Amino acid sequence: AALRLGRCGAPRRRVRSVQGGMLLGVLLLAMVDLCGSYISLSNAGYQFMHQLIAQAGIKVQGDVTVDGVIISKPVANLQCNPSRQGALRWTTNKFEACDGSGDWRPVSFCSRGCDVNTNTVPCGIPVRNKCDQKCSQTGTGLNMRHCLLSVASTPCNTPVTDMCGNACGLLGAQDCAQAVTDLGELVVGSVEGVTSDAKVR
Repeated sequence: AALRLGRCGAPRRRVRSVQGGMLLGVLLLAMVDLCGSYISLSNAGYQFMHQLIAQAGIKVQGDVTVDGVIISKPVANLQCNPSRQGALRWTTNKFEACDGSGDWRPVSFCSRGCDVNTNTVPCGIPVRNKCDQKCSQTGTGLNMRHCLLSVASTPCNTPVTDMCGNACGLLGAQDCAQAVTDLGELVVGSVEGVTSDAKVR
């Protein structure tokens, strides 16, 4: 079947074959006010040319394929409820999604690229992009956990570094207890009446 409505709903071509007269009538009434638009019915389905205006909304059960752009005008007073879970809306400055429990949550856009400065990620930690996807790099920045774990295995008074060679600002403590430190010399004299020549070094 084929039907074309011209501007302001005037028929541009007669109906050759239409199944379901009631459905056709409903479509004709719906399209009366669509100036500058028309609808084409064929065996392939329904094709809307120019604009489709639906004041009460459109419910689609199945997939929607759009060859073009979907523009969402700012809507700030649309209520989020369980029936609108997963719905998207555009406010004056951001996209929001309905979580189904009454809250519109901001939708953020991210890059899947892995052009990340590895110095901003601690040494040895896997790098993730802004979409929280794992990249092939590992971090090269200062890792204080490595630093603290390396203090005991770093020779006494030697600067500690992490596994990437970053200076930790700490000194090693290995074998410090056995090291001898020369602090100077102290001579302890004899107390009167007591014979002693003890010296403490």
